[in-house]
Amino acid sequence: MLDEKKGFAPQIMIAITDTATEKKFSALLDQFHFPLRYRLRGQGTAKAEWLDICGLSGTSRVVTVCLVPQFKVHALFKEIEEKMRIRERGAGIVATIPATGLQGRVMRMLEEEYRNEFQEQSKGEEQSMKEGAAYSMVLAAVNQGYSEVVMETARGAGARGGTVLRCNRRDTEESLKFMGAALQEEQEIVVIFASKENKKAIMEAINKEWGLKSPAHGVILSLPIDEISGLA
Repeated sequence: MLDEKKGFAPQIMIAITDTATEKKFSALLDQFHFPLRYRLRGQGTAKAEWLDICGLSGTSRVVTVCLVPQFKVHALFKEIEEKMRIRERGAGIVATIPATGLQGRVMRMLEEEYRNEFQEQSKGEEQSMKEGAAYSMVLAAVNQGYSEVVMETARGAGARGGTVLRCNRRDTEESLKFMGAALQEEQEIVVIFASKENKKAIMEAINKEWGLKSPAHGVILSLPIDEISGLA
């Protein structure tokens, strides 16, 4: 039997796809009735030869973020790999990250949305999840104009490509005093999916060249990934 508490544990699904694949991917998510979904625009940083290997066209990217209950992750990835063949086509990357907290009202909404389906699935044998994917998501927030050199540094440490998201930064007086400098409001966030073997080297290389003491004023962190599809 599936454990109800673990079954409803929220996962943050992050998908980075090209614009053509995004439409098919969105239709697939509609079939799963995920109620909370966000879409952002990003820019790919992979070199032309890597885009050719992956089958990705152009550099425009769509970043989709939504909440997925744990018990539906296995079925979602199965559909992605069987119907979209994302691993074979290289049309994007889909990964899940555990959410360590969620407001009560949203959690109750998820439970009400999926309770009947969960109970039906829990009657059968528990589906085995994949073993640890051994990947992490590295995030580097830097001043505008530094994403390209950050990616060059990351590639030198083993990264194959990334996605750039543009945003504005807001700081408190306390954080400015701690950082020791006024930070540029316009920021670029470089998103890199890194293997367990390369994560540390990539983060150290970016921090050494483009960390807080550099003109990029980079803040670098990583998040663990539960499951991933689209990377060999």
